[in-house]
Amino acid sequence: MNQDKLSAAFLNASNEYSELVAQGLGESPAAARAFARMMENAPQSFMDVAHDVAMEMGLMPEKPDAYTANGEPVYLLESIATRLGISKEEAEKSLHEFEDATGKQFLNTGDVHSVQ
Repeated sequence: MNQDKLSAAFLNASNEYSELVAQGLGESPAAARAFARMMENAPQSFMDVAHDVAMEMGLMPEKPDAYTANGEPVYLLESIATRLGISKEEAEKSLHEFEDATGKQFLNTGDVHSVQ
């Protein structure tokens, strides 16, 4: 990540998120919004490290369920729910709460290609 220039938007969102967590507000809608802004503005190297850490922690399925036309991996919510040991309904509820808090949509509704 040292080679990537960190944008002011990324640094501001990161600082805001860190401050909210330090205040015990890490689960608040404001923290969710700051986290989403941080991820939106993160350099690719940060995203790569975040993905690797999520994989090491067992939070992501071993392999993607599909890929976008641009080659980006796509994980089905059901696969993530299974990996986390929760129901698909619980995962949907959690995702919708996060989407409501951030005002962002995280489900890919575009063209994806299944892994065979």
